[in-house]
Amino acid sequence: MVRFHERTFPGETKEYRQQRDQLLEAEIALRKQLEEVARRRRVLPRGGAVPESYIFEEGAADLAD
Repeated sequence: MVRFHERTFPGETKEYRQQRDQLLEAEIALRKQLEEVARRRRVLPRGGAVPESYIFEEGAADLAD
C-alpha cells in the first residue's frame, strides 16, 4: 500500500490512516477507469442513421422552454 502523504489528522489511529489510504487508492483507480471509459466513448465510430423522425413524449417541445 502506498502512503500518499505524511500529514495526519489530530488523534487519528494507524488503522484509520490505512483505511483512508486504501479509500484514496480506490478513488484514484475509479477516476482512471472513468477516464478510460470516456476516452473509449470519444473514439467510437458514428452510429447508424435514425430510421424515422420521432417526437419526445416528455418535457418541453422547445429546448429553450
